[in-house]
Parts: sequence; structure tokens; C-alpha cells
Amino acid sequence: MKSYSKPLIVGLIALVSVGFIGAGQAGKQGGRGFNVDRMAERLNLTEEQRTQIEEIVASTKPQMTELRDAMQENRKQFRELNQQETFDEAKVREIATSQGDLKTEMMVLRAGQQHEINAVLTEEQRAQKAEWRAKKDERRGKKGCRR
Repeated sequence: MKSYSKPLIVGLIALVSVGFIGAGQAGKQGGRGFNVDRMAERLNLTEEQRTQIEEIVASTKPQMTELRDAMQENRKQFRELNQQETFDEAKVREIATSQGDLKTEMMVLRAGQQHEINAVLTEEQRAQKAEWRAKKDERRGKKGCRR
């Protein structure tokens, strides 16, 4: 029977740990999506506000998921198209137009979601949220846009 090297075992333990962490995060509304926990903590939301915001996020989640999936499929088609030997300008334009339409729908959906959330917040909480957003935008400006 072969003995396994220490680096292999350490690597497997790390991989399993990452899997457990990822599984734990999957149940939260975090990651790249909307994070109600963070908002609740930073804005000191009441339970009623938190529940209302969770309902708003849940109501738009299926549409957000559908749009993200469609955008991902578009990117996949574009990458595949770039691998072909011949350039199909019409197909590239079709994919680009579709991607633009999907991004427009995503922006409208997000704006509507934020409008509904802002209606749940107090004036003070909206000001805190705007300040939080400005700081985030400032940091992104220094690092460059990640999206």
C-alpha cells in the first residue's frame, strides 16, 4: 500500500474545508448577491424592516437568476463564436444586442428592488446607505471596476 505525501493530505483537507465553507455560504443571501445580513447590521434594521427587505429580495430572485443565467449563456456563445475560424459579424452583433438588452433588464430590476428597499428604510437609514454606497464606489474607483 502506498503512503500518501503530507502535501497531498494537506491539500485534500484544504479542499474539503473550502467545500464546507462554500456550502455554509450557499444558504445565505451573500456572495455576489444582495446581503440582507450586512444591511441589517450596518443600518440597524428592525425585525419588521428585515422581513420586508427579505421579501423584496426573494420576490426578485427568480428574475435575477434567470437574467444572470441568460447573460452567462450569452458570454459562452460569444466565447465559442470567437473560437471559430470565420468572423460572423451578424452573429456577434446579435449576441451583443442580446447582452445589452439583458443588462438593461437587470439594471431596471435592481433599480426597482432598491426603490422598494429604500421605501422600507427611515430617512436616517437611507442617508447611511447612501454614505455606505459612496464609500464603496470610491474604493472601486481606486481599484477599478470589477464587473
